[in-house]
Amino acid sequence: AVIVDEAWSKRSCKSNYNALSGVGCIIGARTKNEYYMDVKNRLCLTYKRKKPRQINKEHKCFMNWNKIATAMESNIILKRLQKSLTTHNLIYGKIIDGDSSVYKKL
Repeated sequence: AVIVDEAWSKRSCKSNYNALSGVGCIIGARTKNEYYMDVKNRLCLTYKRKKPRQINKEHKCFMNWNKIATAMESNIILKRLQKSLTTHNLIYGKIIDGDSSVYKKL
């Protein structure tokens, strides 16, 4: 069994779903081991503040999401659950989550 949890960079209160980043993690329910954690970002401050030709070639950009904010969290969890067998040699038998968005995706 694993516990999955997701969060956004700002509270939405059932409206204004426009967070610029989201995080998702998978933790063993019994072992408390962290199996996975990832962050999705819809904004890069370097790109926002500078013109594209002014950006250094070695810039490490953290912008890795260009879809709607509501899909960030469940996408992080879903992608990792699909790779759990090859990554950790695990099949998650039970998923515990307080958020229904992941269950809908599964």
